[in-house]
Amino acid sequence: MNKRVKSLFMAFTIAVSSITLSGMSAGMKSSAMTNDEEETIVYSQEEMYALEQKIKDQNSLLRKGKDKDEFTVVIDAGHGGRDFGAVNKSKDITEKFINLSLANYVRQNLEAKGVNVIMTRTTDVFVPLKNRSAIANAADADLFVSIHNDSGSSTSKGAHVIYSYEDRYGLSKKMANRIVNSIDEKTIQEKRKSNPVWTRTSHGHDYYSVLRHTDMPAVIVEHSYINNNNLRAVGTDKRRREMAKAVADGIYDTMTTDCKGLTRVRGKYVYYNKDKEAVRGCWVKDGKNQKYLRRNGYLAKGWLNIKGNLYYFNKANVMLTGEQRIDGKTYIFDSNGVLIK
Repeated sequence: MNKRVKSLFMAFTIAVSSITLSGMSAGMKSSAMTNDEEETIVYSQEEMYALEQKIKDQNSLLRKGKDKDEFTVVIDAGHGGRDFGAVNKSKDITEKFINLSLANYVRQNLEAKGVNVIMTRTTDVFVPLKNRSAIANAADADLFVSIHNDSGSSTSKGAHVIYSYEDRYGLSKKMANRIVNSIDEKTIQEKRKSNPVWTRTSHGHDYYSVLRHTDMPAVIVEHSYINNNNLRAVGTDKRRREMAKAVADGIYDTMTTDCKGLTRVRGKYVYYNKDKEAVRGCWVKDGKNQKYLRRNGYLAKGWLNIKGNLYYFNKANVMLTGEQRIDGKTYIFDSNGVLIK
């Protein structure tokens, strides 16, 4: 990561922390809740948009400093501050500590690969779930990964990853599989025997808030069960470094392998060029066919005026050329798809 991006990241992290602590969320329902208690609150699009705009307004870095096409991953250290998360009383270890340690090491590994990373928290502070999603949306991030650990019975063990139901046909499920398989192959932790990759819904939408309210592919990684002996997978600094590298490798594999060309994201599309820049409002080559990805994330269909020229795209979103019969009339398009007559 170059010095400009590195300094940008550090400044942005400080800015986000100050927003969270300065009471940006004062008066919201979740202000006195833990993250788990806030989980079931469904915020409207208007509420989320207003919060995202407030973050942008208070962070000029999001408007000016970051190239909007630069591939960006948000790493979210779960819980924090008054919200301890899961607890291992006999070892006097809290989930919020483990999560932050892992998140910082994941960030370091991704940065070493040249990835632009934004953190939702870098210190032991409480960040409402609403803010975590809003930070990612305001940054126009490409991927969102929430770092967690679980609690269960005395025999519970294994890593598992929850993916976004609303992006189940997109990158979220692919990323979940890459991360859990990387953990299974590269650490002492195994992936959970039952449902190592899964999703949970409520009324047809994602149950978990950070998956429900983020606009990009998103997963929650549960690295271990820290209330029993499975803590060994993340209980020491050495094991957390190993775990974080495996998670970062899974994220990076998603970026380099799955984020190519025309990619589906939550029912819409984005086009990743050879430099991993996310582009919309562009021509897309799909085999021998030409398509056009509109700025709203949908492929063009029907008539479309592009820079003063008229084009027509069929039901398969393919640009037409030559002589074509459309709605009972004959039209002629040149070899570039431009309407001649």
